[in-house]
Amino acid sequence: MGLCLRLASQGALIIIVVTEEWLGFMTSAQEPLPNVQLRSIPNVIPSELSRAADWSGFVEAVYSMMDEPVDRLIDSIEPMVSVILADVFMPWVADVAKRRGIPVTWLFPMATTVFSVFYHFDILLSKGHFPANSSGKFSGLFSFIF
Repeated sequence: MGLCLRLASQGALIIIVVTEEWLGFMTSAQEPLPNVQLRSIPNVIPSELSRAADWSGFVEAVYSMMDEPVDRLIDSIEPMVSVILADVFMPWVADVAKRRGIPVTWLFPMATTVFSVFYHFDILLSKGHFPANSSGKFSGLFSFIF
């Protein structure tokens, strides 16, 4: 949301696409923002309130059921969408954008520490820190915590 607000402050019209359930969560918690619109697609993924019970089903639904409703929603947006900023965990967005000739860019919404782990993964491998010790025995600080 912070990125959207920053872009909107520069005059860009931002449309955030969420499920109907998330739209309810977001609109009940915030005032309308200038240059930021919230649009929804049907609840084609498991509810936020119970998705932990079937995490793999949730991930499968995100990968296989969201593209069609988003595709239809893009058709209804005026003025025409000029760029799509998407979460990297929704790779189907590239196909939706490509069909329309809309540029797409990716947002990696993870903590910088997670990025750092991915970026330095070769070092973790070379130093023997991966795969992690799964013996169940912890050393150092972890043994104190557990």
